[in-house]
Amino acid sequence: EVKVTSIARKGNDAVSMREIAEAAGVPIAAGYQYFPERNAILWALVESDFAAFDAEWNRHLAGAEPVDGVRAAVASAFDALVVVCARDPTFVQLWISVQANAKLVQLDRAANARLAEAYADRMLAIDARIDREAVRVEGLLATNLARAVLSLAAATPEDADALLAAFRRLLGRGIG
Repeated sequence: EVKVTSIARKGNDAVSMREIAEAAGVPIAAGYQYFPERNAILWALVESDFAAFDAEWNRHLAGAEPVDGVRAAVASAFDALVVVCARDPTFVQLWISVQANAKLVQLDRAANARLAEAYADRMLAIDARIDREAVRVEGLLATNLARAVLSLAAATPEDADALLAAFRRLLGRGIG
């Protein structure tokens, strides 16, 4: 974990393949065998947390009704992400650090797009009159803002609780 923290602190552009392989717990030769490039290893370091969050997001959305209940479920899913971040602050540091890399930003955006699609599908399943595109964009905004809010909360611990509470209120009302 100390090595992963070092990678997160340095940023992905300043970290050698050797440091990444060590943080991933694999020999450098194996690192190159399983991960053809540095970005793949960096993404693997955060991917399991993303997968857990995707599962949590979908679990919260699954039984949510009516529309306001879905928005409340999104706020609950955000709370689950906050728990992941509190349990593993290194995840937040890595997640923030990948934002400096165009390829990893694309992977992050694809993950957020999946969450937004699931949100839109659930809203449409509850009320067929809903503008699916509008709620998909609302979900996309919510997932992308979550990263920004968590980043800001990590950078300003004195305001962290207030920032998280304000974002939860936005989620509960609907972002859009």
